Amino acid sequence: MKKLWLTICAGCFVASLSGAVLAAQSPDPDKRYDGAKEKIDGDYQGAKKQADADYKAAKTRCAELKGQEENRCKSDAKAEYEKAVGEAKAKEAEAKGQAKANRENAKADRTR
Repeated sequence: MKKLWLTICAGCFVASLSGAVLAAQSPDPDKRYDGAKEKIDGDYQGAKKQADADYKAAKTRCAELKGQEENRCKSDAKAEYEKAVGEAKAKEAEAKGQAKANRENAKADRTR
């Protein structure tokens, strides 16, 4: 499961590099921000898809159990899913805030 997560994350990272590299070459802070934002959105979508896949797999495993074990398994799966989505949202918000700050700093540097 962790190997699958790493493979998906690596794929999202590599795919997002092309836009980020092109945007980083641009002297326009707005274009760099747009490129960074696309990468951030891609990273979030990748993490969300992984959380969805993990949750679906966990629910399938839980269906094989009965009674209290099944209920606890489903509860644990839901908690892990919500944690993963929450972490992805937090990382997205932090990265977008940093990208916005970088854009504003670059604009301020250009006006000097």
